[in-house]
Amino acid sequence: MGYFSVTFTAPHADADTVTLSMLTRLVIDKAGYPVGTEGGTQNYSGNGWKFENGTLTLESGSYDFSGEENALCPLNPNVQLMVESGATLTGGAFAKEPKGAGTFKTVTLNGTGSITAVNGLASGDWGNKLYVVPNVVPTGANTITASEPIRDINLKAIYGDDVADLYPNQSDLSTILLNVGWLEYQGYIKENTNIVLNQGTYSTLKMADDGTPITTGLARISDGNFHTYFGNGWHSQALSGDPDNVYLESGNYNFLYTDPVNKKNGENLRSVNCGIVNEGSTIEDGVFNTLVANGQPGSTSSKPHEIEGGTFAAGLLYNDGVITGGAFNGKDSILPIGIGLSGNYRSVTVKDGAISKVNDTFPLVPGETVYDLVQGSAWNLYSYAGTVLTVESNVDITNINGQEIGEAFSSIYPNGETDKKVVRFVMPDSDVELNSTKIVVPEPKPEPTPDPTPETYTLTVKGGTFTYNGGEAMTSASVPVDAEVKVTLNQSAVPEGMVFDLWAMDEASLLGNPAVAYNEESFTIPAGSVAKGSTVTVEAQYRDATIESEPSILGTAAIIGVAGAGTAVIVWQGYRIGMELYEKYFQPTPEETAAEQPAPEAPAAAAAS
Repeated sequence: MGYFSVTFTAPHADADTVTLSMLTRLVIDKAGYPVGTEGGTQNYSGNGWKFENGTLTLESGSYDFSGEENALCPLNPNVQLMVESGATLTGGAFAKEPKGAGTFKTVTLNGTGSITAVNGLASGDWGNKLYVVPNVVPTGANTITASEPIRDINLKAIYGDDVADLYPNQSDLSTILLNVGWLEYQGYIKENTNIVLNQGTYSTLKMADDGTPITTGLARISDGNFHTYFGNGWHSQALSGDPDNVYLESGNYNFLYTDPVNKKNGENLRSVNCGIVNEGSTIEDGVFNTLVANGQPGSTSSKPHEIEGGTFAAGLLYNDGVITGGAFNGKDSILPIGIGLSGNYRSVTVKDGAISKVNDTFPLVPGETVYDLVQGSAWNLYSYAGTVLTVESNVDITNINGQEIGEAFSSIYPNGETDKKVVRFVMPDSDVELNSTKIVVPEPKPEPTPDPTPETYTLTVKGGTFTYNGGEAMTSASVPVDAEVKVTLNQSAVPEGMVFDLWAMDEASLLGNPAVAYNEESFTIPAGSVAKGSTVTVEAQYRDATIESEPSILGTAAIIGVAGAGTAVIVWQGYRIGMELYEKYFQPTPEETAAEQPAPEAPAAAAAS
């Protein structure tokens, strides 16, 4: 049986005798193993049960492993349970199918997820299938946690009031309470059927060729003959045998395709023939031979809902959203509480004629009831700028707003000149009258006027040439201020017996610029260094070829500049000074000159000689 030790505080000497006895009733520890088995590593037995080699055998008595109050803790998923005829199992969920007496229902988590905890016992060994005891006690339940949200039971969506009954925490849809009796009573499962969680596909909207949604395999709720199916970003509702109403909750939809979300070419949809309620999505295009509501009366949702295009043969049932494009049969909503079309919509009419089709679609109008649509006699067409319209009339169409077909609004006869009753054009930002006797031309948008004065300065180079932007060499021209200019010495202009000395210039921004190599035969005037409207003169300076190049008395930082009108300008260490200032402050004084010259001999000395 193994070795056991007990530590306790001895009672008072006057107390009765203390008796120690081995534990015989079944107790499950927090890891899911019987107490006394050392985490399932040792065999142990008690009153009416035994644990041997990983198998718990119930021999007699009643056992509930649901983890609820007064019940045993859940059994570890690695323990095999055996129920003999003398024992009764009243609750619990098990990873391995119990053997022996009793019947069980399976609970399967569909999809790629897994069960992560059962009745509070977390383990990575639960897998995706459980065996549960059909509850003898009506209030008994098993708490199951999955790695992903649990949204339906046997294809019935968890919806409405059932949310509070099935989810312990309504903000966490991955944990659910399963009571078999309650599920049978609420119609989630039938008697003697097993349980499948997340059996629904929750796919994006797909349309059948008849213009109605494909609901096969979707989670649903049913109230008699009224069914609601749930997809990803949408749901639909319908009475048995009637077309669905599709509610668009989110996303973008182009109903020219049977797959309006992914918009696969080659899978085209002729028209939508079920009701559409746009609760929070964008309708991009499509032909709608049905009623469409852009929003819902009384809705408190703040989700934006928009129509960007489409052909709406019956107009709109209701609108409280945004519309930027499309063709609509009428500008008012059928329900009087709606605002009708919104935005900058325009009318399309035919003088002395009618519009019988738009985009190859007949008009529809309410029949005996609002929802009983019948074919109308003519379109009451309204549209938005930029929408492409193919209009068929009962008379030949010769012009659009007085302009011949082919000359305006990208208009053409799509069937050729032999069929002038059909014309295609792009809707302008104005009302359109076909076969009009007057011309209506939208006011053109003003184009920005370019600055008539280019930003340039005038550059003249004497004794050399200059180029910019890869152009030809010049000696004088207007130069863009943002151009980099290269100045080059004209060797043929150097006087005989002379050599190049430096460049003289009269632009202050260049004289102190260290990037201007004034003493090189070729140098660059940096872009943006000369102000707009300036006049700049650069002139080559020379020296006698027999004189070696030496720094001037002002140092190598001095540059001779031409100030105009023959006045010399000198730059010394980056400062521009006039010749008169140079003579006043920098040229040696007569006294300094005399001091530097040798003193004349004294008369006496001269006489003595």
